[in-house]
Amino acid sequence: MILLSIAIAPLVNPHFWEKNLWWISLFVFTVPMMSAIIVYLGPELKSMAFEKVEEYISFILLLTSLFVISGGIHISGTLNGNPTQNTIFLFTGGVIASIIGTTGASMLLIRPIIRANREREHKAHIIIFFIFIVSNIGGVLTPLGDPPLFLGYLQGVPFEWTMNLFPEWFFATGVLLIVFYFYDRKKYDYERKHNGLHEPYSYVDSIGSVKKEMDSLLDMLQVDQIQEKKKISLTLLRKVEESVAFASAELEKHLKKIASEAKEPIRFGGKLNFILLAGVVASIYFQGSLLKRLPGIWPAFGPQEASMILLTLISLKITPMHSNIRIENGFSFGPIKEVAFLFSAIFATMIPALYILEHQGAHMGITKGWQFFWSSGILSSFLDNAPTYLTFLSVGKSLAVTNDLGFTLTDGGNVNYTILKAISCGSVFMGANSYIGNGPNFMVKAIAESHNIKMPSFFGYMAYSGIILLSLFFVMTFIFFI
Repeated sequence: MILLSIAIAPLVNPHFWEKNLWWISLFVFTVPMMSAIIVYLGPELKSMAFEKVEEYISFILLLTSLFVISGGIHISGTLNGNPTQNTIFLFTGGVIASIIGTTGASMLLIRPIIRANREREHKAHIIIFFIFIVSNIGGVLTPLGDPPLFLGYLQGVPFEWTMNLFPEWFFATGVLLIVFYFYDRKKYDYERKHNGLHEPYSYVDSIGSVKKEMDSLLDMLQVDQIQEKKKISLTLLRKVEESVAFASAELEKHLKKIASEAKEPIRFGGKLNFILLAGVVASIYFQGSLLKRLPGIWPAFGPQEASMILLTLISLKITPMHSNIRIENGFSFGPIKEVAFLFSAIFATMIPALYILEHQGAHMGITKGWQFFWSSGILSSFLDNAPTYLTFLSVGKSLAVTNDLGFTLTDGGNVNYTILKAISCGSVFMGANSYIGNGPNFMVKAIAESHNIKMPSFFGYMAYSGIILLSLFFVMTFIFFI
């Protein structure tokens, strides 16, 4: 029901959905579902419900801290939204997503890429590929990149093991960047032809008309004849005035255009927020390390959340809401509010689904690498990819396969290299299949819409992911998982 609401309601009545999203999420889905679980269902589901409440709080605090801190960083300078620069932007995001996480990279780069393309007419596809690469696939190389891999790290997967997924990352990112470049080039060339977008020589004809007008003026003046007659006609003077005024206006217009297109160096405003951004990443890393080293002693909930609240408040102190940086970024709390309300419903309604999956996953007949890739991926497209990862890791351990990883998981369970690789890539990569497959997806969509970019509907986005991503994953299945 919540998936259908997200998909259909904005198509039927977008104004009603935007205005009433908060109470629909809370009082139609979240509160009834949590009440049913806590009051009527068994102790295991009650325990899972409280765990999901903690996870939801951690999830929203992480998104909020990264959203607020990145909103205090302003990247200025010459940012022309051409295909080459857009491709470089996406590649950069795909690299740093594994360092500061997909959420951190998304929040840091989404506003600059929107500003770079502010003059473009067709730009929704840029945001879609941004979600594909920066918000999802780019985070597969370290446990800091995406929550499923972080849970794997807590389960005993070495921190550096995920670097073994570089071939899969390189192939998926490379293919998507190539597809994006040629698609964006087609859109860009169309806009240059029909709208004069960033046409470097679009004013040549206009300047030529200025020269033609001035040549005509010189022919009319005939200074020698005027000197002989010792008189000048009023009509001639008016023609001279009109020609000079026309030439002056045209030259002024294009001088301004040339000045506006002059390259300015890239500058960063709110640099102290980079330190706070690093603080968020460090808090995630140290929380995981302490949980791993001090099991049963270090609290799983509390320290990380407190640090994120503190870092958020510091960011608002050094770059307040009325600062030029946040004003230039068009910063508001609207997008994070929308995500908070919507994901409260998603977290609540997915509890029974995850419970069933946890208890029945071993009976799904999944034994091969490609099956783990697609099953973990499809479920991660619509459910939380972190518990999906753990569920299929448990399924993998139940197969009693030979361990060829070179390490043993914390609980002594064994999986092989192909299965762990398939679960990791499926959970991370296929989070891009829908708006709700990964937290940053919907956040990026909300930020784009707050900047008046008309994004595809839920089904419209899945048309893109179905054609582009599923084709890519189909090819990857034969290359990497069979």
